[in-house]
Amino acid sequence: MTDLRFFQTTLEHPHLKAEIARQGLDRVETYGRGGTHNDGMKLSKVRWLLSLPAPGTEGIDVHLEARRPGELQLDVETYPYEGKIQKNALRQVELREVLHLKADVLDLLRRSLNRKCDTVDATAHGLLSTEAVNCLCAVKFKSALGPLCSIEAYVEFLIPALRELVPKIDGLLEARS
Repeated sequence: MTDLRFFQTTLEHPHLKAEIARQGLDRVETYGRGGTHNDGMKLSKVRWLLSLPAPGTEGIDVHLEARRPGELQLDVETYPYEGKIQKNALRQVELREVLHLKADVLDLLRRSLNRKCDTVDATAHGLLSTEAVNCLCAVKFKSALGPLCSIEAYVEFLIPALRELVPKIDGLLEARS
């Protein structure tokens, strides 16, 4: 089974669907082409899209993401997403305010969640500095499942993780507003 199919099937699991609804996650998607890499799943809320103060401006997208079965991480990306910004000095200048917001939110989430979760092993070990232009990941949530895990085992990991993480993320993002 490709990773894309794995994530699509995972999101159809009735217990996970119910938990996603309970947590108010209204931005749920899979992406990729079904190859061996670059497939994933994102779980988020519309209110986790944070804009700059001026209406209609760019902003950041806070979301839980899995890039491989058995994994979960909390990412903060520019919105709309732009890759390889670190290679374009002019674009970095243009996005200065967005990149500052991204770094601030990455730092807040990392400081608040790193090693401070009850149901998942949260770590920032080995991650880029939150100030790095190409830093996207605030915290990784480790499981012992590995990439060949079953959908059932992954759902059993995700449900308690979502129950703990979503209210914490909500609270942190609301408090910074």
